[in-house]
Amino acid sequence: MIKGVDYSTRPSSWAAFFDALKARGYSVIYRYLSSYNKGATVAELQQAFARNLRVGFYYETTETAALAGYERGVTHARDALSWLKQLELPQELPVCYTVDFNASSSQLSGAVRQYFLGVRSVVPISQIGVYGGYRTVDYIMGQGLASFAVQTEAWSYLNGVRNPVVWHSRADARQWTVHGPGNIGGVVCDGLDIVGNLPAYHPEEDDMDPKIAELIKLGRVSDVARSYDVEIIRAELKGDAERVAKLEADKLKDLEDVRKALGLIDE
Repeated sequence: MIKGVDYSTRPSSWAAFFDALKARGYSVIYRYLSSYNKGATVAELQQAFARNLRVGFYYETTETAALAGYERGVTHARDALSWLKQLELPQELPVCYTVDFNASSSQLSGAVRQYFLGVRSVVPISQIGVYGGYRTVDYIMGQGLASFAVQTEAWSYLNGVRNPVVWHSRADARQWTVHGPGNIGGVVCDGLDIVGNLPAYHPEEDDMDPKIAELIKLGRVSDVARSYDVEIIRAELKGDAERVAKLEADKLKDLEDVRKALGLIDE
């Protein structure tokens, strides 16, 4: 299992902090976009990459921003792309959009679903992740609205705080907050147990074997197709021909978009 951390504060020395992480066996960090106060910086990323740490990203403004629905999702996806550009990172990097509260079933099927549809209108599924508790991961991944998930310990004690955490089978990383590593090198960190294909970037990926890079790209295209196929089958079983037709059309568009983003076809 790969060990990672996420954090929202800055140390007095990035070099000392990253050296402390490496000494304790951590190889991945997840950082915030969308904030000059708690977000990643170019200098920070340079120090991380120099120590062969891989980096992934959350997008969060406020904990409950997803309740603003579709248009907020559109705004956030565009803003995430802008932040990646400011940080001198590739525009096609996946970003994990947060649902940082204990969302109810009605909130998930209503405003939160619309939020992720808004994100999806800007970037392909392969670039969308979801962060949240068990029910959030279960719903958003089940709806095919994200291609990876970070599940937080918070809101994942389904039968009360004295029972074990219930981890979802589709969570690519398990975030420990209360039971995380705590202070490392002057920074309070949450722990990330990476148990799946959690996206994390290092610039040397640009120099990987072309055959391997191509296989990774094709795998991302397949992920997009599978996410739609699940919903298409559900609609067919319900006899909802109109929804099947819409999903098929959306699938074709998203597959074209992701192929363009990955450079598999020309713009």
